[in-house]
Amino acid sequence: MRALVLSGGGARIHYHVGAVCWLLGHRRVQYDLFAGVSAGAIVAAYLAQFPTGSEEEAAKTLLSVISRVHAIYEPWPVFGALEGLWQSSFFRSKPLRRVLQADLSESAIRKSGKLLRISAVDLRSGDVVVFTEQSSGLVSAVEGSAAFPGMLEPVPRGRQLLVDGGVRQQTPIGAAIEAGADEIDVVLTVPETPEALSTRERPSALRVMYRAADLMADQVMASDVKIAQLTNRLVLANESKKRFVVLNIIRPAQALPLSTFDFKSTGAPTQALGMQDARRVRPEVK
Repeated sequence: MRALVLSGGGARIHYHVGAVCWLLGHRRVQYDLFAGVSAGAIVAAYLAQFPTGSEEEAAKTLLSVISRVHAIYEPWPVFGALEGLWQSSFFRSKPLRRVLQADLSESAIRKSGKLLRISAVDLRSGDVVVFTEQSSGLVSAVEGSAAFPGMLEPVPRGRQLLVDGGVRQQTPIGAAIEAGADEIDVVLTVPETPEALSTRERPSALRVMYRAADLMADQVMASDVKIAQLTNRLVLANESKKRFVVLNIIRPAQALPLSTFDFKSTGAPTQALGMQDARRVRPEVK
């Protein structure tokens, strides 16, 4: 079983789009399972709507949808970000909710024959919650997975209060393996070594917040991949009863030209990098 796993990354979702344009649009790779967190959850859910044989259509549709998204959040109507002092976030998630409701079909996902794994975090319990193609309310699950704490509104689901899955898990590789995947293409939005902050830069409070969020996400992302790679080494050394999983890691060599929350900039350069890096991927050979 082959899976496509997509990390978080906010506006760097354009890197995912570029990689998908190559993998599905050009190579016509037929995936059995799509898994994602945060921005990756959005991409995974959109792709899971298309049955086998519709790979090119899936890539074109994703590109069209993302090209129309110039904002996923908006200010509160009266006092703007100041309302975050008494609201559950500094911005409203209405634009993101509108995009998901317009272009994401739960019935299409269930009929496609594709498996889906979306991860979010329940703010109340602190647990990672995994949703599948059979879960009810998938639109709200995807919104919850992408709800960056403080920036976007937490999403209530019964007794749960969902926030960004990247808080605890940036790449749901484990969920894909548990579902039966034995070859996984993993798309990450950060380089192996994070870009250093210039010593000449005097960062603003907002820049500090963005930088800290990126560094925390980078660390979680690296841990997710290293755990899967360590398991493979233990399997090869006959020290684990788990199975070897081929990992194809697609990631930028340098920091992408988009920050996490920069949705207003054009995504074309970042998409081009995603396509370029997907072409050069080399699988981890057993």
